[in-house]
Amino acid sequence: MADSASQKVLNKLHDLDRAKSWLMWLLTPGPVLVTGIESVARQYGHDWAVVEEAKAALGIEAVRLGPRDSCSWQIVGRIEVPDDDLR
Repeated sequence: MADSASQKVLNKLHDLDRAKSWLMWLLTPGPVLVTGIESVARQYGHDWAVVEEAKAALGIEAVRLGPRDSCSWQIVGRIEVPDDDLR
């Protein structure tokens, strides 16, 4: 019985570590819309609750670039500068 409970804990930790690594890979280039993250998470076999737990564990922030913009997730401390502002 204890072995089964231990295995469940190990599986959850493995899933969380996998989701954390995946999120860092996905967000390293820059912010991604949450709708896109959800869609790709399903394709990679991630449970959304685990992805949200990974987000919290990594300190990833949800941001809106404007009042009508959809929510994006980004790695904390990362500032995106639109190409137009690079002139």
